[in-house]
Amino acid sequence: MADPVRVLHVDDDPEFAGIVSTVLERDEGQFRVETEASAADGLARLRDGAFDAVVSDYEMTDRDGLEFLEAVREAHPNLPFILYTGRGSEELASEAISAGVTDYLQKGTGTGQFDVLANRVRNAVERYRSRRSLERNEAILEAAGDAVYALDLDGVLTSVNERLVEWAGYSRERLLGSHASLILGEEEVERGRAAVRALLDGDRTVDEFEGRLHTADGDTVPVEARITLLEENGTVKGSTGVLRGIAQRKERERELRRYESIFEELDDAVYVLDDDETLVYVNSAYASIKGVDRATLIGDSITEWADEETVALAREAREDLRAGEQTVEIVEDVFSTADGRAIPAELRLINITRADGRTERVGVIRDITERKEYEHSLEALSGTARELMAATSREAVAEIGVETVRDVLGLEANALHLYEESNDGEGSLVPVAITDAGRELVGDPPTFSGPGSIAWRVYQRGEALAVDDVHQDPDTYNPDSPVRSELHLPVGDYGLLIACSSTPERFDQRDMALGKLLAGSIETALEQVEQTQQLREREQELTRQNERLKRFAGVVSHDLRNPLNVAQGRVELAREETEIAHLEDAAEALDRSQTLIDDLLTLAREGETTGEREPVALPDLLEACWATVETGEATLRVGTDRTVSADESRLRQLFENLIRNAVEHGGETVTVTVGELEDGFYVEDDGPGVPETERERVFEPGHSTSENGTGFGLAIVRETAKAHGWAVRVTEGSAGGARFEITGVDER
Repeated sequence: MADPVRVLHVDDDPEFAGIVSTVLERDEGQFRVETEASAADGLARLRDGAFDAVVSDYEMTDRDGLEFLEAVREAHPNLPFILYTGRGSEELASEAISAGVTDYLQKGTGTGQFDVLANRVRNAVERYRSRRSLERNEAILEAAGDAVYALDLDGVLTSVNERLVEWAGYSRERLLGSHASLILGEEEVERGRAAVRALLDGDRTVDEFEGRLHTADGDTVPVEARITLLEENGTVKGSTGVLRGIAQRKERERELRRYESIFEELDDAVYVLDDDETLVYVNSAYASIKGVDRATLIGDSITEWADEETVALAREAREDLRAGEQTVEIVEDVFSTADGRAIPAELRLINITRADGRTERVGVIRDITERKEYEHSLEALSGTARELMAATSREAVAEIGVETVRDVLGLEANALHLYEESNDGEGSLVPVAITDAGRELVGDPPTFSGPGSIAWRVYQRGEALAVDDVHQDPDTYNPDSPVRSELHLPVGDYGLLIACSSTPERFDQRDMALGKLLAGSIETALEQVEQTQQLREREQELTRQNERLKRFAGVVSHDLRNPLNVAQGRVELAREETEIAHLEDAAEALDRSQTLIDDLLTLAREGETTGEREPVALPDLLEACWATVETGEATLRVGTDRTVSADESRLRQLFENLIRNAVEHGGETVTVTVGELEDGFYVEDDGPGVPETERERVFEPGHSTSENGTGFGLAIVRETAKAHGWAVRVTEGSAGGARFEITGVDER
């Protein structure tokens, strides 16, 4: 025995007890003996310590050996108890055996009796320990989650635990004594025999294989079997098998194969987590990012392979998914690769709920470096667009354009060609700007005109083109050029932006897309430069016209007004000296001419400009205007107390002309009303009004429906309104007359 046998010897003869201890303990430490002189002390010692056996005398002072046995059995029903007595008889032996004593031995003479005692104790303890070990093993097997069985050498089941009974669906009685083929298929039985042979040959101590357990209802359960030999006293008696259910593992393996078939060819990195954030699958791209093989990753927590910030973002996203707010969550973050690079990435998270209620989280990591670069390029192009719109010449636009292609699109060699029309009516694409890299590659850029070049063909068609190898194109301009690939971007009708490279297939869809955007901005900028130039030329022409108009107004004011004044004076003198009827008509004609001259001068000199503006109270101004216009019996109603910001002199002309127009067309009894609009005011009368077909024409200079009108009064009204930034329109008044509405008016 590996461990010494602890013996409690109870005997009221201390000398004899001492001899027993001495003799038993002399045998190389196989025994350790403790003695007590009474049954009571022996029971107390049993309560305080652990013993493998009790040796007791029969006749003792407090109680006899059988009474002591009865007390021991209450606490230790299986503990070996040897009655070692000096008074022997068949009657006592029978009584002792009936009471449950383990062994009965009578004291004798000589040391030989102690050898017999030692042997009896040793055998009793071995049986006790074996039985206890067996009970312990049986308890363990029954509590095990795996199915356990034992076979004899013929393959007959000699032991099964409860889990195997449950899985197989047979009773324990049906299983015990049956051949293993009852629950194992032919393949599994043969595999088990091979395992036993391998174990007998000594190749290994345990053999494992996968198979299927066949149940009573005809189903099969996938299991993993661990086979060991069953030995007793060095002799092989059979084998034991431990069956572990691997249905979930098999399902997992099928799922992993399914994952692999879906995700393995993706460029995106894919991983799958279970409920406790353990990695259960990663594809090759994910392993590549982390710089380790997949076997290292599987089974680890995701927190071991991601930084705290990313884990926190992912957890928050998964909580949103769990709450059902979305089916897919997208998180952008910076991921670190195995080689130390930091890449911008998009993490797409999806929760998958399995049929058994378990949740798996699928994460897809996509490198968005190109997308971020594209976004940065778009932002840069937006800034360039503003810079282009600020350019004031074609040359400036061209320089900004080629620099942007170089700095933002990363296309070093490029040039901008603008269309110019020659004297013979034939146009050409003339280089206006080129980068240093472009000049190093092609030298002095050529001018393209007519067929025979890719550039002219693209310009004529107006469609962008990326040429992978210009030497393969029939319209190659220079077959000896070192240029191999080109990107042609039409700039509307203005020209062509060309990027080139000595490398074939240099340009991709990103270059094309960004290039088109830039070409559009360049086109808009050139259009603005052209329009600005046209406006500048128009302004110069208007300035020249205004100068001529001012000179004309001076002539009218001085050279025409003076003779007219002389004629008016002569007619007045003639009317005083004679009563010729024609002089009345002549005087009226001269007055009308004077009015025409005044209106023309007003239009010519003041036009669409105003002097300094100031707050003008409309009621006061209207009262002054009414006093200076011949209104006869007409009536003025003022329905506003508004003060507006205006050139008072020009505003006075506006009101005087509107009042005069109302009186001329409505008669001396007309009522003129001035009222408020939300953003201005109106002047209306109760006269005949303006026909709808005439409402646009009444503001044209010279147009009048009155015999006494000059046709310039309402034109002056419109010019005055425009000079202030106001709008004016004529419509029907509340009483059916004419209503002039002036809107867009600023208050003081």
